[in-house]
Amino acid sequence: MGWKEAFRRLPAERVQPSALPGGWGRASAVLTKAALSIVGGVLVKCYPKASAPVAGLVNRVTNVILIDGELLGCTPEEIPAEPGGDDLKALVVVLGVLDHECGHVKHSPTPRQYQEVPQELLERARWLEEGRMEARLIEGVPRVARHLRAAITKILLEHRPEDPLAPMGRARAVKAAVLICSRVPAGTLRAADVADSEARFAAVLGTEDLETVKEIVAEVCAAPDPGAVAALTEGARRLAELSPTEEEERGEGGAGEGSGGGEGEAGAEAPSWEQASGPLAAAERSARAEAVELDPREGGVDPELREIAREIAEGGLAAARRLALFGGGHGFGLGPGIPETGGHPPVAIERTAARRLAHALRGARSKRLIREGRVNPPGRFSGRGAMRQASELERGAPVRGLAFATRRTVLAELWQPVVGIAVDVSGSMRPFEGPIASVAWVVHSAVEQVGGRAAVSLFGDEAKLLCRPGRRLGEVPEVSAVGGSEDVGEGIELLRAVLPLSDRRRPRLLFLVGDGCWTSAPWAEAGERNITELRAGGCGVVSIGIGSEPRPHGEGSRVAVGEALEIAAVIGSAAVGALGAR
Repeated sequence: MGWKEAFRRLPAERVQPSALPGGWGRASAVLTKAALSIVGGVLVKCYPKASAPVAGLVNRVTNVILIDGELLGCTPEEIPAEPGGDDLKALVVVLGVLDHECGHVKHSPTPRQYQEVPQELLERARWLEEGRMEARLIEGVPRVARHLRAAITKILLEHRPEDPLAPMGRARAVKAAVLICSRVPAGTLRAADVADSEARFAAVLGTEDLETVKEIVAEVCAAPDPGAVAALTEGARRLAELSPTEEEERGEGGAGEGSGGGEGEAGAEAPSWEQASGPLAAAERSARAEAVELDPREGGVDPELREIAREIAEGGLAAARRLALFGGGHGFGLGPGIPETGGHPPVAIERTAARRLAHALRGARSKRLIREGRVNPPGRFSGRGAMRQASELERGAPVRGLAFATRRTVLAELWQPVVGIAVDVSGSMRPFEGPIASVAWVVHSAVEQVGGRAAVSLFGDEAKLLCRPGRRLGEVPEVSAVGGSEDVGEGIELLRAVLPLSDRRRPRLLFLVGDGCWTSAPWAEAGERNITELRAGGCGVVSIGIGSEPRPHGEGSRVAVGEALEIAAVIGSAAVGALGAR
């Protein structure tokens, strides 16, 4: 696959759900979190008709999963704060479609690997892969089985023929039998769920050929991922001996003949695709009810399902963390897929956010001073300016027209920025440990990338330096909120010891992060003394309170944010503003 393939996107992928009314951006973020619990490196976009005409699909080049938002039955904003049974059952279907697409990303062969399958067998191989992939998915994540079963008819929409009411020929019956019967050895459906469907397939294929199909799909479903291509190729070759595909069948001028072992044949009395797949609706309804009523400890509702529904409906804390942006219209931001805690290698969205913030800081470091306009040469002659100038001189009016124009652009490189962040780690800050760790890594990495210096300290019962300047952070640091906020003064002094916060040649900023009241007397005195000294030396000091406005301690400005990741908006905008103001 060439490098250009990496940038090939479906038109639906270019739509930003957050720009659509109805809370689709929030729903996409919550579903992305659910998908990342199964497979890494995916992004989910959910909005009405995103994947139309099918319920869901995935671009295996970009790993963007599209989910039809109409499966919810309403907009996310219309889901009540305490979702009811109908809302939860609809969400189970959405999760089933999502899990199916995650299974393709995690277990199906890549487009390059599929090139090893002979072209004439490729279509049959893809039928067989549906069940094999779900078998491996359920094997690794058993909880998805109930979601897949609850959405089986929606998943099969991708393979639904143009005329589902037309009588099935052998080709269509073989395809449907593969897609439906393979779900039994995969673990998605039970044998009783497909019994009625098998009877209809037998009417077309005959009992012996149907048993052959079931034998093939069972063998393929047992194949591990490393041997998937070989198993799919061999299974597709055996299916080709049973019947041509529908395209081959039409090319031969009619329905294919039996392979010798089947007594059934297509005709006016043959069942249709709709009749063969219709019995699965009962199993689907049963699975939805089972998923919703799974855990009696939660009032008959699956706790995981209820949590996802609440996040979509309310835009709760976790959803807000994943949707927060490093503000200011600069376009550098955090989004879906941020882990809940620190102590891990940076994920893709954190690296992207750091790169974008660094780009904004580089732009702010170049200061443009533009002066233009002359009445006399030298300069570039302007006919319109000369006419306006002559008219103004004749009328005795102030001369604003310029006959000759010059433009001088001066690029003055500024000293690199210095950013210090002191974080309150009292016990009340425990819910914000993960987001603060992520923000600390992004800001530290971005500032260091542009040649600046950044450091992070923690203050509580004691103070310690979390991120040292001049060092690349290989991992997102781990923040632990243990209690107390007495050592705010020492936390600031640790930053002053490792950062040139008194160097007037540099743009300098100190951020104090807490949940409102980061200290109280008598410990406030040391912190206030440091703040006063820094401000007297030209260092900007900003206090950020999570959930409430921080108490004044002599800072230059105080900001209240609703969620922890919004701290990034304050830091990013202030840093860019400080550079641009010099």
